[in-house]
Amino acid sequence: MTNKKRPHKQKQEKEKARKAYLYYLKPLLYAFAGWFILLAILHIPAVKDHLRDIMVSFTHFSAIAMGRLFFLPVNDLGNPIMGYGGFTMRVILECTAYNFYLFVLMLTIFARWPLKHKFINFLLFFGVIYITNNLRFLIMGAVGKNYPHVF
Repeated sequence: MTNKKRPHKQKQEKEKARKAYLYYLKPLLYAFAGWFILLAILHIPAVKDHLRDIMVSFTHFSAIAMGRLFFLPVNDLGNPIMGYGGFTMRVILECTAYNFYLFVLMLTIFARWPLKHKFINFLLFFGVIYITNNLRFLIMGAVGKNYPHVF
């Protein structure tokens, strides 16, 4: 009799564990789905042109501001072109990290956090992406200036 109950109990425990995994995985799945839908909407030509203008300007000016903050030889050659010690770079939409910003937005919207934690975590995620992306531009400028064949 105990042998018959054991497989049934194991099956119940597996089902319980599966439901627990699904419970914790749902926000991430919703975030991915929302991210894909948002990216699809943003790739409509009229929307993408507007997004490109906003994100390229934002990235262009923020990379220059961060470079000046660190006293690096960056200069504004007119949006979307920036210079690093004589090496010029063009900021394009794909270099703006817009898809990471959107994923962070979806992740914080669907996370099971209190509203205050959502706001704090969104700001932290946004800050990390912002700093990392701007440092990437500055490092690429330094590489391009010193080793243009590598760039």
